[in-house]
Amino acid sequence: MVRCIFCGREVPNNKILCEGCSSALCEICGSKLARGYCAICGRIICDECSEMIGYARVCKDCLREYPEITDYESLRRFQFTRLLYQKPKKLSLKNVLNFGKEEMNEGYIFLRIGLDDFDSPYGLCTTYLGAHIALKLTELGFNFVDYPYLVRLNPNIPWKTRGNAAISLSLSVSKDKLKDVRDIVLRHIHTFVIPEFKKTQPAVAFYYSPIPKIPYTLKRI
Repeated sequence: MVRCIFCGREVPNNKILCEGCSSALCEICGSKLARGYCAICGRIICDECSEMIGYARVCKDCLREYPEITDYESLRRFQFTRLLYQKPKKLSLKNVLNFGKEEMNEGYIFLRIGLDDFDSPYGLCTTYLGAHIALKLTELGFNFVDYPYLVRLNPNIPWKTRGNAAISLSLSVSKDKLKDVRDIVLRHIHTFVIPEFKKTQPAVAFYYSPIPKIPYTLKRI
């Protein structure tokens, strides 16, 4: 029996890493598990190939290329200047998924909103966006039927904590308000998201159903 050298799961005889750990290797050395994204180039990097600059992680290649970055304030100035002179990138939300049936249940329908991959070192993360959307929907009087779900995407890698979760919001709305909710969500996305970071690939899913249960087949998508 052959096991992954990092997590211990069984792997084929011709491999030493499982699929999950293989995708989490440092993009510089290729031999150690990454601890996060470089705040400048976007590569996933390990501790030895990076340094913490305040709250952000920066790879040593970028630190050599941009020696003016010495602390968190200089990093923030660098990022702001680069965004200021960078040609704005229009957010393309190709990953807007709509599932379910719009049958009514006593005048209301259950709506589940899924958000993922809005993280960027220039600002914003998926949980922050989800909190703003939930706050706005609450202010407008929409009824939540459950607490927001924080969906951990790879629980087998407990040391990977950033960029590691999706958000799910559950509401009960009248059918004539479905478009209003969808417009609010998409408007917040276009307002908050900074798409210049190359690894930010946002996706949003809307699932509606007369019962508050998602089929198992959809959970596997």
